Amino acid sequence: MTLLKLWRSTAGTPLYDQSYDSIVDVRESDSRFGLDELKSLLDAVRNKGITPTGRRAFVVDSPRETALAMLDGQLVTSSQTRVFSTEEAAYEWLGKPK
Repeated sequence: MTLLKLWRSTAGTPLYDQSYDSIVDVRESDSRFGLDELKSLLDAVRNKGITPTGRRAFVVDSPRETALAMLDGQLVTSSQTRVFSTEEAAYEWLGKPK
């Protein structure tokens, strides 16, 4: 599943709350994920008017995923985004039990 499809399926549900903190694990994401998909995702977020306001912790395992997560943070959630190499570190930053 691509990140854009995942976002659409999540943000389209009645339970979606843009203020929720989240962990986005992209370690096994679709290998086609790239700048074009990130741009499509950003356009979809802007068009729906539901920009995430909660903190987002990205879990990555490659330099490419790190760069894309950092771009997402700069373009979507600003200082509310951090990039981690382990789930444990992401949960710790969010102050949530795993």
